[in-house]
Amino acid sequence: MLLEITIDSNCTELLAYGKSSLIIGCLNGTICLLDTSKRKLKYLVRTHNAKILQCVYQPFLKKLLTLSADNSIKLWNVRTKLEQIYEFRSEENPITKICSFHHKGEIICGFLNGQVKVFNLDKYTFHSHF
Repeated sequence: MLLEITIDSNCTELLAYGKSSLIIGCLNGTICLLDTSKRKLKYLVRTHNAKILQCVYQPFLKKLLTLSADNSIKLWNVRTKLEQIYEFRSEENPITKICSFHHKGEIICGFLNGQVKVFNLDKYTFHSHF
């Protein structure tokens, strides 16, 4: 075994990005950023009010997106520290899945009612829907 870490909640999502970074999403809404090369926990943030459903790294903007069962997507700066930049909420229509384009600053969100919408992360605006 190369590395082991124990956190205070169940792990619900894992995302490896870059050369040695690992994001851990937890059942209690906690997000952990682990530097595997240094074998240490860099940041632990208690942010969402429910289970982390998905973590996505947006390489064009070098930002992290987290989707939670609390019907929110949060945008994070992971370059200097785990700092929240923006929050998207969808109270009436829960978001079920997110993904991003690697070559531009947009994310695609799938919703429980079948809608798919594209958001521009540069301007934090709704771009189009299908």
